[in-house]
Amino acid sequence: MCIRDSIKLQSLDGLHFNIQPAFFAAISINDNIFRAYTYRQINYFNQSISIDFFNHGVTPTSEWLKHQEKGSIITTIREKNESITHLDTGIVLLCGDETAFPAIAEILNNWMNIRPPLVLLEMRNEADLNYFNDCETPPGTKIHTFTITNEEEYGTQIKHFLERKPLIIEKVWGAFNRSGMKLLRQFFEQKYHLTSSNMIIRAYWNNQRK
Repeated sequence: MCIRDSIKLQSLDGLHFNIQPAFFAAISINDNIFRAYTYRQINYFNQSISIDFFNHGVTPTSEWLKHQEKGSIITTIREKNESITHLDTGIVLLCGDETAFPAIAEILNNWMNIRPPLVLLEMRNEADLNYFNDCETPPGTKIHTFTITNEEEYGTQIKHFLERKPLIIEKVWGAFNRSGMKLLRQFFEQKYHLTSSNMIIRAYWNNQRK
């Protein structure tokens, strides 16, 4: 289930004025955990942002959300624009798990490439695809979804799909958990000979934390 929550930021310099699509920041969940989230809506007048959270049961983020109230002060670090300019040309693949849905939605809403992208999405609950119902998907965009059952499966279904398809892929943007990121980054390097100049795959969360 996707939970949209509007939170207010406290910043010495205020919100950035050069925010581009898929801008993200790491939010302090507790003293030891930070999570990266995409800004979906920006309100410069009251210095607030809207961030979408995917709730998958009892997690540090879901417990943190329970204790947030209107007016809560949230600490963020590493605020930056996502690296997506390489997507403006070429044959593009967008891929990710649920944590990447907000960023992928923002990328699709602001698509600049004359070619529509191929979108591959992994999720535990097929109903989460409804998140894209109000997204301005470029005409001709093909979206394939894959249902997984556990954290270790992230990345594997997309890899298996691409292994069976003779596709041309020139540019990639994606985000998964850490193991999914490592799996697909290596796969794209080996199968499509992509480098950091035409491939960005993030680890948005860590499923290998001890």
